[in-house]
Amino acid sequence: MIQRLGLLAALLAAPALALGQTTTAAGTITIAESSGQQSPPTVNIDECQGSTADNLTFTFTASALTTGATYRLQASDQASCPSTISGNSAHTVDVASSISSSTPTVTYPAAGSAAVGVTSLVSNLGISCTGSATAIYFCLTQVGTDPAIATNILASGTLTLDLLRPAPPAVNAPTAGESALTVSWSTGSASDAGTAGTATSYDVEVTAAADPSDKHTTSVTGSLSARVGGLANGTLYDVVVYARTAGGNRSDASQAVQGTPVQVTDFWRGYKDAGGRDKGGCGAGAGGLLALAALLPFLRRSRRERS
Repeated sequence: MIQRLGLLAALLAAPALALGQTTTAAGTITIAESSGQQSPPTVNIDECQGSTADNLTFTFTASALTTGATYRLQASDQASCPSTISGNSAHTVDVASSISSSTPTVTYPAAGSAAVGVTSLVSNLGISCTGSATAIYFCLTQVGTDPAIATNILASGTLTLDLLRPAPPAVNAPTAGESALTVSWSTGSASDAGTAGTATSYDVEVTAAADPSDKHTTSVTGSLSARVGGLANGTLYDVVVYARTAGGNRSDASQAVQGTPVQVTDFWRGYKDAGGRDKGGCGAGAGGLLALAALLPFLRRSRRERS
């Protein structure tokens, strides 16, 4: 009797299982930028405004794509690309309304077709390039189905918007070195730039005060200090630091600080310059002792300069 009840329960459950299997899990939309931005792709302020050209390419991967069918690609400032939100019209627009499928993986636009420009896309969506929007959502549905019904979405993807500039860093006085300056700074505060983006990297610019063409730049990620070499000892340099967000938005310049590289003589070089002939070890001869004695004033002076 128990076995019969178990069999009956399995038969009753079969239709529910079959119904569940007809709902295909949403596939993915992979987005690539022509500007060569990092992965995942991120649109910064310059790309949004069009001062840096940026076009998008989409690759759809979904097991539900059917040979011979046509598909609609939509973009929205809301997840799942809804047509209305609480009775108000949502910003959801068609990117393409007749994409053909011949394989489970399709790329749009095809080679030679018109590109999907970032600037026109954000404009059609009503997104401000100086606003607080953080993403554009993309949805793929089959033509003939209602795109407003979330279960009809066959593939989805997200494009990150980075539309905030970071605050300028606060730079400390640089430390002088041999033909170099070591620069350190702290992250700026939001009050320096209104609502500020998060800094992830920094550009350090060192420029000779008397010769603006003598400029040295280095970039660092994950650090709040950098050593800039290749400088001329005894030359006064102006130092500024810029912060950058993950998307590449650059801050205003930090306050300028100044530093002058100096020749640094270590103990061994001073010993040799003073006439020391010893090659190392404990067997220092009279010449070595005289050289060491000659070094004492240098060591005292070096100590005073550090203090």
